[in-house]
Amino acid sequence: MGNRRKRSLRVLVISSCPEIWGGSEELWWSGAMTLLERGYQVDVVRPVVDQAHPRIAALASRGGRSYALSTRGERPLLILSGLTPRGWRVNARRQAGIAAGLTMMRRRPDLVIVSQGQNYDGLLFAQMAHRLRIPYVVISQKASEVTWPPDTGRERLHRAHSRAYASLFVSEHNRRVTEDQVGPIACAQVVRNPVLFGHEGPLPWPDVEPPRLACVARLHAPEKGQDSLLRVLDRPRWRERKYELTFYGTGHNAIGLQDLARRLEIPQVHFAGNTNDVRAVWESHSALILPSRSEGLPLALVEAMMCGRPGIVTPVGGNAEIVEDGVTGFVAAGSEVDALDHALERAWAAREQWEAIGQKAAAEVRRLVPDGPHDAGIRLADLAEAAMR
Repeated sequence: MGNRRKRSLRVLVISSCPEIWGGSEELWWSGAMTLLERGYQVDVVRPVVDQAHPRIAALASRGGRSYALSTRGERPLLILSGLTPRGWRVNARRQAGIAAGLTMMRRRPDLVIVSQGQNYDGLLFAQMAHRLRIPYVVISQKASEVTWPPDTGRERLHRAHSRAYASLFVSEHNRRVTEDQVGPIACAQVVRNPVLFGHEGPLPWPDVEPPRLACVARLHAPEKGQDSLLRVLDRPRWRERKYELTFYGTGHNAIGLQDLARRLEIPQVHFAGNTNDVRAVWESHSALILPSRSEGLPLALVEAMMCGRPGIVTPVGGNAEIVEDGVTGFVAAGSEVDALDHALERAWAAREQWEAIGQKAAAEVRRLVPDGPHDAGIRLADLAEAAMR
């Protein structure tokens, strides 16, 4: 396919992420940047767009365009086109689907990339692409055993995944859980998220006392479980220990979690807000703690291991795919408070070995997640090109 032909082809990325940005956005972004470099036109639509955000600005510098999802009162156009039935009650998710359909109708892309925060929240986007006879690729960043689709929507979800040119999952766990829920997906593939930091090798071990742990995650307790961690640290033996814990991140539960920590009166806990300086975090902290209730494959864990820091994690998402309990980190038996407490206790007892465990983690994660910072985007772009042939 020559450059002239490539420049005539249009790719539309639709992301369901309601935040300004998140780790779930890095895969499609890397793929979009690669496609722009190859001469394709790329438009991006998201629920929220901050044109000043560095990632959005980088797309714009290469000619990519980003828009917020909006119907702007044009729902009748979709009804007349037969994409939605008359009288369809418009809730927030359907409103987003309608907006995505309008965008597809206007821009008539040659391919749609649907990026989902979970494994079902882009269902309407995929349905719209299918009805408009536009090939599409689906990315699922997370799947949870506690969030099953109802039987009334199961078949639609299976069709949305199975009609895709490729249905991509960031961990084997996510693929398996999704197929448990909706049935086999012939086009399913595992594509890891791009790793943004740590490729140059492990960082020097931090000379800090007492031990400092970092919890790097959105402050969203239902998924990330910071409340469980605070409940563990409220237990008598942890109150007596000398350590420091820093929460990095922002989110919908920032005030609630800070208030909980204040009411529990745990002086070792600090909230540092959001940071993009991964190096600074791991130059000053010895281990990562992720008390998550659900995950895909967290970039924070991969980056910590790349930097030579052990992870103390729950067995959700792809965590146990890259952390070997007692060898490259510590995996709790579950995400409940007692299970998390037991894993932390084992980690604390082995704290003199954290540096050696971190070195093993750095070596093993490079074997399991060997991609360079741009390899995941190249793989996505290659799939996009193949779908448009």
